Amino acid sequence: MIDKINILFLGGAKRVSLARRFIFSGRELNVDVEVFSYELIKDVPFREIGKVIIGKKWTEKTILDHLYKVIKTYEVKIILANVDMATLVLSKLKDRFPSLNVITSDLSVSRIFLDKYIMYKECLSKNIKTIPLANHQYPKFAKLRNGSASLGVKRLNNSKDEEIFFQSKNKSEYIIQKFIEGVEYTVDAYVDQNKRYIGAIPRIRMDIFGGESIKTKVIFDDEIILFSKKILEKFDLIGPITLQF
Repeated sequence: MIDKINILFLGGAKRVSLARRFIFSGRELNVDVEVFSYELIKDVPFREIGKVIIGKKWTEKTILDHLYKVIKTYEVKIILANVDMATLVLSKLKDRFPSLNVITSDLSVSRIFLDKYIMYKECLSKNIKTIPLANHQYPKFAKLRNGSASLGVKRLNNSKDEEIFFQSKNKSEYIIQKFIEGVEYTVDAYVDQNKRYIGAIPRIRMDIFGGESIKTKVIFDDEIILFSKKILEKFDLIGPITLQF
C-alpha cells in the first residue's frame, strides 16, 4: 500500500489548482501527496501549494543530471511536463534514465508536436484530417511553428495584412493556414505505458486567456472521442495528453 507520493511539475509555475487536485485526490485515497515545481525563480504562484526547486534552463546540457539528482533527493514518483519545452526534457529523461519509469512519449514523437508544420505534414501522411495550408484566399491564420500560448498568432484578412505582418518577421518560422471559424474543443486523454488507450474527455473552450482555457464545459462527443483515440494510436503517444480541435 502506497502511503506517500511526491510529484514533480516541470514548469508548473501557475498550476496551483492542478497541484491542489492531486493533493485532494491523495487524501481521498489515504495517500499523502507532496508537490514540487522545477523553476528558474522562486517567486511563482506554485509557492502557495508546494515547494519550488530552482533548476536549470530546458536547453542546458546538464539539466538531465540535475533533474535526476532532484528526483532522487526528493524521492519523486511522478513527473509532469507543464510547458512545451519540458516535454522534450521529460522524453530525454526517459531515454537517459529508464529506471525512473517516466511515463511520457518517446523523444521522436515529442519533437513532432513542437513544430506545427512538421505536425501538419505528419497528419497528412497518417490520413488525419487537419486544417489545410492557406492558398491565395483570405482570411488566413499565421502561427509560429514553434509557438505556444497564442503568442505570435495573426489573422491575415488580405494581402496588405500579410505584407505588413511579415515585413519584420521570417516567414519560414511560421505556418500559414486557412482561417477556420468554429467552436474550440480541448480533449484531455491518457494512454498508459503499454500504449493502451484509457480514455478521453472533451470540453468546450469557453473563455481563453494567454492561449490557455480558464473556463470550460465538459461535453461527451462520441465523434471527437473516437477521433482523439485515432490520433493517440497513430502517433504512439504515452501519458497525459491534451489535444485541441
